[in-house]
Amino acid sequence: MVDGSRCISYYTIELKDALIPDKMQGQFADWMFGCDICQDVCPWNRFAKANEEPSFAPCPKSSTSAAPNGKN
Repeated sequence: MVDGSRCISYYTIELKDALIPDKMQGQFADWMFGCDICQDVCPWNRFAKANEEPSFAPCPKSSTSAAPNGKN
């Protein structure tokens, strides 16, 4: 199980002005919050509901392009 209090989003968004604790310094390498992996494993996303807002739909070009690592 993923500990949601140790994720990048928790430290960068939820704690806002607090510093990342020493024990977590350097643990995130070049990762950013909100990546696809984060979305897949985040325990809080089990409460998410599908969104039908047209403005949030992927652009046709971006939905068929390869991800930077060569995987879709």
